[in-house]
Amino acid sequence: YKVESTALPTGKVQLRMDFKYDGGGAGKGGTATLTVNGKQVGEGRIEKTIPARFGMDTFDIGMDLNAAVARDGVYKTPYKFTGTIDKATVELAT
Repeated sequence: YKVESTALPTGKVQLRMDFKYDGGGAGKGGTATLTVNGKQVGEGRIEKTIPARFGMDTFDIGMDLNAAVARDGVYKTPYKFTGTIDKATVELAT
């Protein structure tokens, strides 16, 4: 699934992705919402999620060291971000 935003502004920005899970068990879908500096810039439907953890994929920030998120040839790993990341926060809701 692909969820895209509008073009990002130059300078310091706050990026956020919220995922609203449909619930009802493992592997269900949800809606991903992208915001930049508090303004919604993209939204998309994710029909299914992975119902269980498998493999040894890593949780990378600023680059992708293992499997590319985009499988349509948009980029090749490690696809390093060349800017500065001041802070990264992951919040898990129950």
